[in-house]
Amino acid sequence: MPVATRSVIRLYAALNVLAVAIWLLVLADKWVLPGNSVSDYGVPLGLVCLFFVLPPAAVILWRRNRGRGPVSGARRVYLLASKIFLGITWLASCIPVFFYGAIFSVVLGQAWPFSLREGPDTGFAREKFAEHFGFTPPDSVKELYCRQAWEFGDGRTYKFRFHFEDAAVVEAIVRGLRLEPIDEDVRNSWVVALSGIEWWPDRLPESYRKVYRAGPRPRLWVDSENGVACYRSWP
Repeated sequence: MPVATRSVIRLYAALNVLAVAIWLLVLADKWVLPGNSVSDYGVPLGLVCLFFVLPPAAVILWRRNRGRGPVSGARRVYLLASKIFLGITWLASCIPVFFYGAIFSVVLGQAWPFSLREGPDTGFAREKFAEHFGFTPPDSVKELYCRQAWEFGDGRTYKFRFHFEDAAVVEAIVRGLRLEPIDEDVRNSWVVALSGIEWWPDRLPESYRKVYRAGPRPRLWVDSENGVACYRSWP
């Protein structure tokens, strides 16, 4: 066997072993050890590594095979099967790469200076208010802030905080989203923003006496005395 062909087969063998190990982690996470930290982190990290390793490896293999004669027999079958297997594995590796890429793009969009678009009273905040609530914020809505984020399985989500001079704005939101008032103690209804939004309170102020929900989830907190409302679309 020529030295070049031998080195190509060895490189394919190494890549196949790496890919098989990742697929075994996928199967273990699915059926054998669901929720295991090794498979939970090993699967996406392994696939991400393959995403970046396989393309340059393919270039190296192509350069080593360039100008060589055709390979016959079992070696040809092995190389063809390896190409198909590694190609499918690389396509699977695109999933976590694009997934984490989407998360990174959202995080980047929330960092300075991109966070400046959140408010107060920016065109972005007013546009998202109209898009989500179904009506343009009137002039009586002041100090409007909006955070657009992304959550697993729920697409785009929003948080709003604004001052209102006319209670009809809050009533329109309640009617439009079919929210229901929470009659019981609302002190435990507040949800802290884990991403650390400067304009989103860390805890529920005592003046927020009215809370509205969609199903079991609180959505809208209203301070009627000071004319302030906070809203979140998820969870």
